[in-house]
Amino acid sequence: MLQTINHKVNIEIDFGQLSNIIDWCEKHCIGNWAFTPKAYGGEEAGNYDFFFEDNKDYINFLLWKK
Repeated sequence: MLQTINHKVNIEIDFGQLSNIIDWCEKHCIGNWAFTPKAYGGEEAGNYDFFFEDNKDYINFLLWKK
């Protein structure tokens, strides 16, 4: 887990799409980030919390997911 959590985003992710979001974070985030599943996806979407230390990463993530 991150030592300093500056931003938290809760999103629903369709089954099979989590890896796309992780790939995006790995390629585009400059600071530390993490995620925690709240409810795993299956037939319905899963629910996840994403955490970002860097303000730019947080804003870019929100814009990308919009």
